[in-house]
Amino acid sequence: AYVCLLLVSGAVAQPLVKPSFGAAQPRFHRSTVASATLPRTLDASPLERLRELARTSMSVTIAPHGGKTIYAAGSAIASASVKAQSLQEAATRAIAIAEQSLVRAGIVAPRLSVQRSWQDRLGSMHVVLRQHVAGIPVWSSEVRVHFDASGAPSLVHGTAFSLDMLPSLVDAVGADGARRKAAEHLDSVASVVPGLEVTWEARRVVFPERTPPWRLRLCWLVTAYPDGLHRWQVFVD
Repeated sequence: AYVCLLLVSGAVAQPLVKPSFGAAQPRFHRSTVASATLPRTLDASPLERLRELARTSMSVTIAPHGGKTIYAAGSAIASASVKAQSLQEAATRAIAIAEQSLVRAGIVAPRLSVQRSWQDRLGSMHVVLRQHVAGIPVWSSEVRVHFDASGAPSLVHGTAFSLDMLPSLVDAVGADGARRKAAEHLDSVASVVPGLEVTWEARRVVFPERTPPWRLRLCWLVTAYPDGLHRWQVFVD
């Protein structure tokens, strides 16, 4: 007897795939390499004119709170050729330089005073100025004057306010009243202030309004320290 075994597989006969690599047209064509002939001498006069303009002119911009922000470097600084021989002389000269720059920006009699000054390791000197009205600082006013190692002024920049319309200096609230009003306000908007455990600090400042006509107001700046990580500041009119 003969036994026939018929094995059937699931393979389907397929035609052989014709290798077409390299035979079809390429989808992407190499673009023609453009060649440009550079001139022997480049015209750098526009760039040099911009550099000269930055060295000889002062920029003035109006800040959102009505102050004027100035920036002057190089020969654009008034009396740039006069050098300061010491840090004390640099502080004195910084007031005159900043006042002359602010007058050019339209701020007459800015009433600047030295807030701090220092000399870095490279020998450059830096002076920070702030506006004051009757000894009360103008909030967010600051002008910085920098001197290089030789003592020559190299940069003036900062923001100042026009003091034509001075506020009334009559204080009808007092430090204790300002702290009470600040505590009431913070208690209504932030319950994290735990009342008696807060460390309070109150000082008078001249606050420039953030909307036109940008008047100056005498305020109490009350700072609350509920802990070592947070700080709350309230302006009390």
